[in-house]
Amino acid sequence: MQRPVVILTVPFGAAHSRTADAIAQAWESRARPVHVKVIPLDAYLPGALVSALLRGYLFTISRTPWAFRWVYAKGREPGVSTRLLDAAIKVAGPGGRSLRRCIGENPGVWVSTHPLTSILSRSAAVQDSLLSILVTDHHFHAFWCVPGADHYFVGRPEMRKALISRGVPRRAVDLTGIPIAPAFGAPGTRAQAELRMGLDPAPFRVLVLGGGLGIGPMEEVAVGLLGIMPPPQVVVVAGRNQRLRQRLAARCPAARVFGFTDGIPDLMAASDVCVTKPGGLTVAEAAAVSLPSLIVDPLPGHEEANTEILVREGSAFRVPGAPQVAEVVVELMRRPRLLRRMAHRMGRQGRPLAARDTADILEGLWSARFGSCTR
Repeated sequence: MQRPVVILTVPFGAAHSRTADAIAQAWESRARPVHVKVIPLDAYLPGALVSALLRGYLFTISRTPWAFRWVYAKGREPGVSTRLLDAAIKVAGPGGRSLRRCIGENPGVWVSTHPLTSILSRSAAVQDSLLSILVTDHHFHAFWCVPGADHYFVGRPEMRKALISRGVPRRAVDLTGIPIAPAFGAPGTRAQAELRMGLDPAPFRVLVLGGGLGIGPMEEVAVGLLGIMPPPQVVVVAGRNQRLRQRLAARCPAARVFGFTDGIPDLMAASDVCVTKPGGLTVAEAAAVSLPSLIVDPLPGHEEANTEILVREGSAFRVPGAPQVAEVVVELMRRPRLLRRMAHRMGRQGRPLAARDTADILEGLWSARFGSCTR
């Protein structure tokens, strides 16, 4: 049997799974030498452990953000991350063996979308396999630089330079962008997107996002936006946060509220501005359709770093808090030239074909190592 390509994801929001699915779709869109498997964390680790990891992550970022920020900054110090990662790979041995059993065959190429899955795939220690790491943020952090990794996919030139400066061979780093759904490559017109999502035509539409987990001050933002006179059309994606959906239905009946949806390409294409947390995938999706963003309460560490990049480029504003979002939106409604300028700057970073390019490179890596051989 030919050794498959395995993509590893984690349940910390929907971004990692959506990135993995985008690569898988691109892989399966044409004839490839082997099949691809997407393996979530809870497929091989105990459900209780995965739930505890998720709860611990949510608790830390919401209740003790200073702790998460400190750990994140500490990991960027020279040498610290390497020692921590080496130790983690040894500790993760049982998880790596469980991963091997779950797959049931020897992968040819691993694709890791998170430092945790990079550690687990390294601890699985499959002979002759290639470990490729897909960096799902817009800045470099040393925890992405895993000992023994063979290839990297990054979204920005400065990240490629950072990896090369740490000793990664130039040929082992590809600037592809973060893979996003193929629909972002052909969103169609605003009217078509509105029709597909059942939206009434509106002169100005604000899209409010909180990631797959529906976190952040989304309710307060929506209430403030609906207080604008005349109000813009407000569309909120609550993700898997059912309590948020219920509260929005009660407090914001004029807003269009979606739960977890595959219609993000259309919702973004039909919107004038997005109020969001700057997760790596969300930023990549917004850039693909030139959607300027307002950032409120970014998560400590990685999202704060993403925010700095977007603000510096002029494609987003960081708003101090939810009460100020409506004020900024009013200003943007009054200044369409500023909004167009932000959209242009956001669009310059867009890479809507990142999934296709990543799949093609993965096929090349597999073929270069294994050719037509079976292992």
